[in-house]
Amino acid sequence: MQRIRNIATFAALLLLVLGSSERAFAQSPSDVVASINDALIEAMKGGAELGFEGRYEILEPVLTSAYNFPAMIKVIIGRAKWNEFSEDQRTEVTSKFAEMSISTFAARFKNHTGQTFQILGEQAGARGSVVVENQLLNPGKENVTINYVLRKFDEAWRVIDVQLGGTTSELATRRSEYGAVLARDGYDGLVQMISEKIADLRTAKPSNTRQSNSANGLSVDGSGAAAAVENTTPN
Repeated sequence: MQRIRNIATFAALLLLVLGSSERAFAQSPSDVVASINDALIEAMKGGAELGFEGRYEILEPVLTSAYNFPAMIKVIIGRAKWNEFSEDQRTEVTSKFAEMSISTFAARFKNHTGQTFQILGEQAGARGSVVVENQLLNPGKENVTINYVLRKFDEAWRVIDVQLGGTTSELATRRSEYGAVLARDGYDGLVQMISEKIADLRTAKPSNTRQSNSANGLSVDGSGAAAAVENTTPN
């Protein structure tokens, strides 16, 4: 009898896992963006009570699942330079890039005064990608366009770029910035710069290497989407 109960329990758990996996793979690009939006609102509502670490804990699993950080950093670094990196270096810089991106969200999305997100629709992008048009609605303030570019990897849609203001590519901004650092300071200099940004974000200090997006009047610091609200959410 105990064996039958064990088999039944195992079968139920297996069906639960398989069902969860099927639902995850069935997510549309808009579903993926909605999961990001929901996590950001949750982090914002937690605000100071959660603190940086609490907000990071909420965002890390969602963003890691929604984003393809390995694909993004490979494009940012460039194929030629990427091929020069050792496996250990590739692993390290990918981990640092992911940590910095999540840290930027945790540091910037820290207050909630009635903001909501609105997904406006999907558009076909380049090379099989899909652009999810998305806005942060700020009561009494200017709304912020944060579009996500997604591509399918192993049947799952993952974010590969963010278009701040609907036009400014995070990948292009980071590629310019990281390329300059690599040319000047090499691999060690790049990792040091990213590590310093992470430390600044964790202690709420402004980064010395912030990039300004004058075209949209927004600042881009680490992750374009997160920095978009730097001037639209209260500190």
